[in-house]
Amino acid sequence: MYLRKNYTDKIIHAIEDPSCKVINLFGEKGIGKSALGKYVRDAFADREEYLCGYFDFNQYKGLAQESMVNALYDLCDFLTAHKTVSLYHFNITDHIHSSRQKRVPYADRKIYSYMDKVDEVTGFASEFIELPYVGAGLKVARAVTKMVRKYRPKTDKDKSLYEELSKKTDRELENFLPKSLAMDVNESLPKQKKQLFVAVENFDDLSSIEEEWFHNLIEEARDITWLILSRNPLNLPRLHVEKIALGKMSREEMEDFLVKEKNISDPQEISWYIDICGGIPLHIDRAKEYLEQQKKLPGEIDWDALRAKKYEHIAAEALRGMSADQKEMLFQLNLARYFDEDLFERLFPGKLFALHKKWFESSLFTEILPGERYCVQNSMKEEIRNYMDNCQATEACFRNLFRAEMEWFRNAAKTEGSLSPEAVGQHSQSLYLYGKGLPSSKAYFEALQEIGQVLVNGGQMHSYYRELLSLAKETQGGLRLAVLRESAMLAVHLSDYKNARELIRDGLALAEELSSGESKLTFTSIQMALEHIAPAGEKNAPDQCVQIAKDYMEALEKNIKSFPYKTFILNMAKAKLYLAKEYVIKEDFPQAEAELAYIFHLCKDPRKLSALSLYSCCGKAQEQQGEIYAAQKNKDKALAMYLESLETYQVAEVLQPYWDSEFYLNFGLVHKRAAEGYFSLAGKDPEKEEDAIRKAICHLDQALDNYREVKKRVPEIIDTYCKMGFAFTTAAENLWEDDRWNEDLERYLALAEEVLNEALEQIKRNGGEGTTGNRQIANSRCILSRTSGLYYQRRGMDKEAEKHFLNALDDGDAAVNAAPGHPYGYMEAADNCLKFALFLQKKGRLDEAKIAVRKGLAILDASERACADQPATSKKIKKELEDMFA
Repeated sequence: MYLRKNYTDKIIHAIEDPSCKVINLFGEKGIGKSALGKYVRDAFADREEYLCGYFDFNQYKGLAQESMVNALYDLCDFLTAHKTVSLYHFNITDHIHSSRQKRVPYADRKIYSYMDKVDEVTGFASEFIELPYVGAGLKVARAVTKMVRKYRPKTDKDKSLYEELSKKTDRELENFLPKSLAMDVNESLPKQKKQLFVAVENFDDLSSIEEEWFHNLIEEARDITWLILSRNPLNLPRLHVEKIALGKMSREEMEDFLVKEKNISDPQEISWYIDICGGIPLHIDRAKEYLEQQKKLPGEIDWDALRAKKYEHIAAEALRGMSADQKEMLFQLNLARYFDEDLFERLFPGKLFALHKKWFESSLFTEILPGERYCVQNSMKEEIRNYMDNCQATEACFRNLFRAEMEWFRNAAKTEGSLSPEAVGQHSQSLYLYGKGLPSSKAYFEALQEIGQVLVNGGQMHSYYRELLSLAKETQGGLRLAVLRESAMLAVHLSDYKNARELIRDGLALAEELSSGESKLTFTSIQMALEHIAPAGEKNAPDQCVQIAKDYMEALEKNIKSFPYKTFILNMAKAKLYLAKEYVIKEDFPQAEAELAYIFHLCKDPRKLSALSLYSCCGKAQEQQGEIYAAQKNKDKALAMYLESLETYQVAEVLQPYWDSEFYLNFGLVHKRAAEGYFSLAGKDPEKEEDAIRKAICHLDQALDNYREVKKRVPEIIDTYCKMGFAFTTAAENLWEDDRWNEDLERYLALAEEVLNEALEQIKRNGGEGTTGNRQIANSRCILSRTSGLYYQRRGMDKEAEKHFLNALDDGDAAVNAAPGHPYGYMEAADNCLKFALFLQKKGRLDEAKIAVRKGLAILDASERACADQPATSKKIKKELEDMFA
């Protein structure tokens, strides 16, 4: 390694100075910063009192959050490798952050990494030694690691920190991650006898968000000395930074470098390098490779002609002098974020990665992972890109890279089992980057649609949605209509209701402009789903929803000739189901049954049932008919209808050609309804009570299994959390009064709390409207808090009961705010006031009880002003409140 002594002495002196914590070596591209940084790292690694790390930020390019978390994890590996730092604050912060982001926390990755090593060792040993208990032992160990995945605070200090961090928003937690690691460093390092030195290369590759994030770590971790390599001077206003500008080599240094480092002794050749390369080491490497090519040509080297050329001409000539095969590969790889054997072989079918390893070690490329992952040298990218543009090759290269990534997604779609979110995330980032280089937005959108399900199943629904929103701004006409349609559906799934309404409004306006009747129907269908979950706030939401459904059916009938018969029937059945549901909410049961009769009439003919794929619609109609029977107190008929619906769904599941989240959510809902039926049967027949409750719990658990599968595959769909919340409310309302089921009830309450908190975090993460964004989640919280209060009151735990009743009052306000035009939120909020008032009355706190009663009556008065139809339960609650007040 050639040593530029004046610079290395400066850096070493700065590192040894206890008052200097950040050294910034900066200079232009190719000037030798990396070589000097590695030399200094190696020099200090030989000293016993130092621990040295080296990080290249080129490998962390990508989305800020993902790239920086990976950088922090690698830094944690370095800090914990020699038991230098004990991770306490970081592990708790990372656990909360990772659980929200649906990623495996750092601590658990370490456990699994260890278990995988144990697997390898025992697998190897079992080839030679009989180890009968190894397999069982590993299964137990793996089960234990899964059990500890859920972080449980052990001490008061843990609990206090856990609670404090849990209150932070996702963004605040993200910013706190580097600070938490710095806190651990600051606590651990003073106890060690070693000093930490970390070199960071390609700091300029960080985005402004990432740079700010990493600055937090540099500024907070007082006991780490950093060597930052960058093209531009570092700006850390709160810290003293020793800035060292790396200049070009002098003539003497270049002579010395060429003789000692490059083994060049010919004076004429040395003179040529000095004249051409301007004291930049990378230029010397490039010129050397070019000169070696020239020496292979017949005849003598014309030094005068070579000397007349500048480095830029030589670099361009070196590119032109490549074979067509090499050019093709270099152009493709220049635009790639990085490449490995997998991408290389998808880009260049028939070419072997291993045969090009020597080329990858030339000055054109940089190793990210030694021998495995590479990228084109950062300082060369712009030069190569300019040459590509002149050759008009850029567009074709983007197309090929996009094709290679699409091939990965198509293969992933055929893979059984769940996809790794990390892998899907990495490939989706590349896909979006390369897609932006395509000339046709239409081709890009169609490709995204093709792999949409893979993106969704791989936990990338939100990134897919954001990419579509970006695409919608760049498109016009029919293509924009299609993008808006897809975006609106995803917005509803993600509970991003504000954007959903804007997308639906824009889509309907564009569909009218383009005279697209089919698109108008689609957007109206999305609007039906949206207004059912989160009414826009107009007076009497159920009436509004009924009107939307009627308009939808009228439009269908007007355009009947435009649709294939099957499409028309399925759309009409969907509208009838939606309309029946709204009539059930309005407690207009005869009208609800009239709408369901349309579907039952269709389904009488088995041939139509099969040909039109009406099984799911039929099962849904049976479930709604059971709901009507239940509301009419006809419990036996309700249960029979729910069980009939389950049979229909089981047939549909066999006939279902592909996995569909909506189907399994509805299937789970029928299991939940069956549980309600068995709970009702238990209350009616004491002899069959215990058996009925056990069957009810069994159906609830089957419902939750369906929901968990959807949540696991597509964690971003908010409807999953809504349905889980209502499953837990069913359990809570039916089990709280009986000591025999305390264990089951407490299990459901704990799960409910976890799921509903996850739901709110997921809504916030998706850009939705937080606690007031979803009436179903708000109503679930109301019921669960109220039931918890009743349960703890029955057990004589008054303090705990009062805490839950007070929570219920807050949840009631949230439920009303979530849907000010819908009666259910008001009803639940008023019931919370009633149950709290009764609790206070029993404790002799009459003045407080009166306040709760007044609040409940005020809520119901507001409900009557906002909603024309009041459920019978609301009227019953009002009478009880009035009686209490009297």
